[in-house]
Amino acid sequence: MMKKIVSLSRIVLSTTILFAGSLSVADEKPKADAEEAKELTIGSVAPALDIEHWVSDGNGQFPPVTEFEDGRIYIVEFWATWCGPCISSMPHIVELQNKHAKDGVQVVSISDEDMETVNRFLERKYTPRDKAAEDEDQPATYGELTSAYCLTSDPDGSSETDYMRAASQNGIPCCFLVGKTGHVEWIGHPMSVDSVLESVIADKWDRESFASEFAASQKMDLAMSQASRLMRSGKFDEAVTLFSDLKDGASTETTEQLDGFIDQIRQFQIQSMVADGKVDEALKMIDEKLAAADEDGKVALNQQKCSALMAAGMQKEAAVVLEELVPKLEASQLNQVAWSVYESAAEEDSEVPKELVQAALAAAKKAVKDEPNNGAILDTLAHLFYVKGDLERAIKIQTRAVRHQDPPMDDITDFLKQLKKEAAEKKEDVE
Repeated sequence: MMKKIVSLSRIVLSTTILFAGSLSVADEKPKADAEEAKELTIGSVAPALDIEHWVSDGNGQFPPVTEFEDGRIYIVEFWATWCGPCISSMPHIVELQNKHAKDGVQVVSISDEDMETVNRFLERKYTPRDKAAEDEDQPATYGELTSAYCLTSDPDGSSETDYMRAASQNGIPCCFLVGKTGHVEWIGHPMSVDSVLESVIADKWDRESFASEFAASQKMDLAMSQASRLMRSGKFDEAVTLFSDLKDGASTETTEQLDGFIDQIRQFQIQSMVADGKVDEALKMIDEKLAAADEDGKVALNQQKCSALMAAGMQKEAAVVLEELVPKLEASQLNQVAWSVYESAAEEDSEVPKELVQAALAAAKKAVKDEPNNGAILDTLAHLFYVKGDLERAIKIQTRAVRHQDPPMDDITDFLKQLKKEAAEKKEDVE
């Protein structure tokens, strides 16, 4: 069931919010500066490990590791108890360790959380995601599951600094494949390491080729982190320059990606202008971008324009833009826009004109046409008929919304009760 967004300005920049949000998440922990971030890359000598707590040891197979032993291969993986993808990767890591222990492979999985947090997680019941595996013998807890490899805790963050921050890696799970000579051969998601590991075991891995690819990716990651900080400081032009400079000598695919980032930065800048009350400036920038935009770009910009016009109290103008958008938006977008207009119209002393309500109704009707059995969309349409004063149609549609809600939600059911109560009271007044 889709969630309704309570503000039109919240939904016009979905791609921008994802872009900026991912950067923000990546910057939650203090970052080393750009020079430090380049210290560890493909081909670097893997830093020695200084881990505080060794929780499991592969059921006695593996000793704690400080210096990497020549001829052996190590997967140094970073995880956390709060990280869903990390937890989902654990069964695969167990398979890797069991399959390749004979090949001299040792997995060392590191969390920077304290032991109390880690132990609390390890006591949790383990339920395999693969339903077919439920009938097989399975570990009872995550502690039993991860006992197959070396799971550790390093609360002082020294390992995270030496590996993750030094290699400009912001997301977990992330693993570093340390080869037979103690050098970093590969960095990436543990679910993608299998073929690389087999190549390293067989001495067929092309480190130099991957190093070139990784350097470009690492450079992009650094730029995104820097751009995030600049955007949060309101330095949008500097963020744009950062990506523009990367276009020199870049491939066509990379250039298109960078252009997309630049466009998202400008969209976020417009959104910030609207939030700061600089609506005239935002509208001017939107119109300038509209003149040069392709069809897809115009749709996104007109969504922003509708938001800006509403923020400026130019409701009739917003209605005109929304009417033009209705045929071009998907059901989820239409639902969100329509709900936002409803919320404005439902406010006390609202001055939302009938033209905008009609445009929102058109949006909600098309959304229902596209997804006729979506309870959230039906609920939005019922609310709009209610605010328009058509109680009978609101009840009819809300009855369908209750029937099609998935999962059931109290607010949808309660609204139907409210509508029926008002209808009964209205009938009593007439009689």
